[in-house]
Amino acid sequence: MKAKIVGFREVPGKYSAHFYLIFFRTVEGKNYRTYADPANRNYPRWAKIIEASKTGEIWLDNLILKTVKGQEIVDADSEIKICLERGKGEPGAESKAPRQATPALPLFEHQNWEKGRERIREMMGSLK
Repeated sequence: MKAKIVGFREVPGKYSAHFYLIFFRTVEGKNYRTYADPANRNYPRWAKIIEASKTGEIWLDNLILKTVKGQEIVDADSEIKICLERGKGEPGAESKAPRQATPALPLFEHQNWEKGRERIREMMGSLK
């Protein structure tokens, strides 16, 4: 199964000082989680992924699900591998086209710069 890390949280641990609760979203849009504990032997694998996810978007492959107390979670012992990193596209996307930038403010909704300048002047005038 392929999934993107959408977040993680450091939680106080019972057997160690802390562990990580890691949240995933699959290509199909389903949400899962797993636990990574520094006291476990599989932690070095997760430590690299946690660090990489702090700097950008990480997609993982070979995730295996298991049922614990009636709930499906990602098995922390999965032989995971990073398939895409830092926003290089969705899984299966062969295109290397750059992402479209999202404007922070809708000042220039069109390509007519003069109208955009007029709009800024109007906005600045209304602030006086």
